Amino acid sequence: MRIAIVAPRSAAADPPFEGSLEGTLEGSAEGTAVALAQGRALARAGHRVRVVLFGELGQERGSPQERGLPELVTVPSDRGEGEDSFPMQTLAGAEIVHGHLPLPAAVAIARESTAPLVLTAHEPGVTGPELGPALSAAARVVVPSRTHLVRLAQQHDFPPGRVRILEPGHGLQLPARRRRPRPWGGGGALRVLHLGERSEAAGTLDLVRALTGLPAGSVELSCVGKGSPGFDRRLAVEAGDLPLELAPPADGAALVRLAARCHLAALPSRRPESYALPVDEALALGLPVWAANGEAARERFEPPALELLPAGDPAAWTRALAGRLAEPASWREAFEALPEAVPTAAAAADGLERIYGQITPPSLERVPPRPRHRRPA
Repeated sequence: MRIAIVAPRSAAADPPFEGSLEGTLEGSAEGTAVALAQGRALARAGHRVRVVLFGELGQERGSPQERGLPELVTVPSDRGEGEDSFPMQTLAGAEIVHGHLPLPAAVAIARESTAPLVLTAHEPGVTGPELGPALSAAARVVVPSRTHLVRLAQQHDFPPGRVRILEPGHGLQLPARRRRPRPWGGGGALRVLHLGERSEAAGTLDLVRALTGLPAGSVELSCVGKGSPGFDRRLAVEAGDLPLELAPPADGAALVRLAARCHLAALPSRRPESYALPVDEALALGLPVWAANGEAARERFEPPALELLPAGDPAAWTRALAGRLAEPASWREAFEALPEAVPTAAAAADGLERIYGQITPPSLERVPPRPRHRRPA
């Protein structure tokens, strides 16, 4: 099947394309990351995939083939033709067009596309009322959770029979054989891992403040993801004597090594929830998760594997952690409650195949999958 995937182009979601999806970024960056991960999975399944990134331009890293994509097209949004325009020639020959919202050109694509249109809404709060016609015109509307469906339905009218719930799945490439984290047993410091963007909106500063409220030497913090020199300096000052590691975005193998020496993933984002992909990533790495704004994740995972705490309230996190530090046995219970499997981008690709099959002729076939070659060490 010839599939054209259109997503917002966000420089914030550039690398790592085979690592963390950086789900605590703004919705446009998450849409970009999910589109790339699902595009790779569909290409590996034997489909002809073209990904069109529409929006601000940033530094390109790696060829499409290195990213696992047969075709990758970048289109600047500042074409001087307004947001309601789109170069439809980039979608020529597609048998399915799949747009990832928020996407300024969604209305134009819905109006002009000759192929069936699928739209995925990652973050209903930023779609805007002008997208109502696009949602109504789509053959299928995909949302990552029932929570998202309810929020989207409160803003837009669209045929409910066209909506499908599909978890996007994490895009981590994890080694088959790997060292796994072990529960904290009460000896030494509790090591906490923060995944994703480091920013005030992502709750990183709240987390540092929460941990500095605990007894000295009882906790350590590793932050893995995108930061900025100014904000990282601010974190270091706030941390004081708290052992703090600030690392850049990492691929799956590096995340496995980091997670193996940690006991808890903490994701205290202040942003209204998108899909909270770092929750899936952390659970896939073998860590229990404490998160804010995780209602969609709660549809799939329960305490003590996933605990929800208030956003923007470091004192509440300090109290909760102090209580758990006094109960070492509770950490073993949390590890025993971890899910055996976490949704992946490959599983999402299977779901998309079924959705595409509902709106395309049954004669469309896959092309043979391309042989995969290992990169030299």
